[in-house]
Parts: sequence; structure tokens; C-alpha cells
Amino acid sequence: MAGSSFRFLKGILILFSTVLLLIGSVDAGEDDWPRFRGSGGAGIASSFDCPGGVDKTARAWSVALRGPGTSSPVVWGQRIFVTSEDRPDGVVHLQCLRADDGSALWKRTVEVGPYRTHKMNNTAAATPAVDQDMVVFSW
Repeated sequence: MAGSSFRFLKGILILFSTVLLLIGSVDAGEDDWPRFRGSGGAGIASSFDCPGGVDKTARAWSVALRGPGTSSPVVWGQRIFVTSEDRPDGVVHLQCLRADDGSALWKRTVEVGPYRTHKMNNTAAATPAVDQDMVVFSW
């Protein structure tokens, strides 16, 4: 009896995992970076040819965040989503920027209050996830 229950639960778990994998691979374009480490989770962008070094004078634009943020940026279409924190005020920020010039399309602030983290971390460490319908972030 216990063996068949285990096999049943194992089958349900495999089915559930397969459904999640199929749902998670929805319509991310070649240039989109919708979650941590990109659309496949491997950290590889097939359409990007990385130069040997980064020349700070050659960058197209830069933007000052509203505070420290250690999450990865995510990209959907021409929108870049970044997070930052303001620990003294107890808030986390999510910003949506235009990919071509870095201008802010919108900003959201969430009050989180006092929040304990490791001394080398911050509350804006979790990478957002984005698709054609929404962006999700947490702290």
C-alpha cells in the first residue's frame, strides 16, 4: 500500500513539474531576459556577442538607482526592470526603464519596514520575473 502511494505521488510530482516547465517557457523572445539567468536559466544569451572587455566610455547610457540593488535586471521587449532599496526608510523600489535611453517609464515603491538580511545582502536582492502580461518581484 505504501509503495503504490509513493508511486502515485511521484507520478503527480513528475506531471506537475512537466506542466511548470512548459508554462515557464512561454513566448520569451530572443532578446528578452525575463528572469534570473535568462529565459532558459542557463545565463546564456545566444544573440549577444560579448566584447573582450567593457569600455565605460562606450556605454549608451547609465542610470542611478534609488539605492543599493543586487538583483539582476530583467528585459522584456524594450523595457528593463531593476530593483533597489532604501533601508533607512524601509522601502524597496521597482523601476521600469526604456532600453534605448534609460528613461523611467514608471516606478513603484513598496514599504517593507525593518527587514533583516545578511550584512552582505539587501532587500532588493531577488530578481524580478517578467512576461508579456506582468512583472513580479519580491523581497
